[in-house]
Amino acid sequence: MYRIRYDLSENRVYINIEGEMSPSESQKYIEEMYRTIEGTSTGFTVFADLSLCAPSVLKNSENFEMVRKYASEYGVSGVVTLVSPQAFEVHRSNPVKGARNIFDSRDAAIKYLELNAGQH
Repeated sequence: MYRIRYDLSENRVYINIEGEMSPSESQKYIEEMYRTIEGTSTGFTVFADLSLCAPSVLKNSENFEMVRKYASEYGVSGVVTLVSPQAFEVHRSNPVKGARNIFDSRDAAIKYLELNAGQH
């Protein structure tokens, strides 16, 4: 299950993915993300909460890579990903290809976005 929300006042896209995602749900996610990104303003940021998603979602990073590239074309200025403490430790020892700015604390992730957006 996923939820996507764009906050116009913050110019930020919030993504929340929980549990598993079927191939058809993954395709819907990509399409909805593209539409959401198209409605943002240049310099937008993304906060992706994957702390409750299934490990299989994290392993299927091609979907995230497609969305990441699309966001770059539309002027994203910062992206952070919140993962569970266990996934964070796995990432530290075996980083996911293309994944940057991974956090296990919501507060730290938001603070990073606020301080570093536009510096990428």
